[in-house]
Amino acid sequence: DTKLNLSPYYLKPGFAYGGSCLPKDTRGISHLAASLGVDIPLINSLPVTNKQHISHALKLIEKYHPRTVGIVGLTFKSGTDDLRESPSIKLAKVLQLFGYKVRYFDPNMNTPRMREQLCRDHANLEHSHCALSDTLISQSDVVVVAHPDDYAAKIAVKAKQIKPVVDLVRLSDEVSKENNYEGICW
Repeated sequence: DTKLNLSPYYLKPGFAYGGSCLPKDTRGISHLAASLGVDIPLINSLPVTNKQHISHALKLIEKYHPRTVGIVGLTFKSGTDDLRESPSIKLAKVLQLFGYKVRYFDPNMNTPRMREQLCRDHANLEHSHCALSDTLISQSDVVVVAHPDDYAAKIAVKAKQIKPVVDLVRLSDEVSKENNYEGICW
């Protein structure tokens, strides 16, 4: 619906949501409904299924028995430098909790402000940054794609020639045709 500015991506399967609006709004609506005694099971299930997406991604990654996991895209969505409630960061922290080394590449993270925010809010990821995508590929046993941008698709195409790629965002059919590729919801 172009009148409401709804993206066609809202109705396509994909990875967990994040950012400053949807998580906060979902919690606020759930809290308001509970205070009014209104049952809203669909909205109340959103945070639960969001966590399940993280768990499902972890299972997909674990089956490759990696030591190091490379994540392409750390911000909560492509085209932003916002890290608030980023599902990629949540996945990275879970991976670290389970003993995996995490590396990441995100061209949106190249500003001093973003490096400062990462250091302040997510110090466990401070030294995981790869300045070049080739470094991420070479230093990872499996590559996880968390942004649907052209740069991420190029990295996935290059990486899947030599190692597994787990796609959380449904890159184009052209990217997903060959071996070493697995999507989270398709």
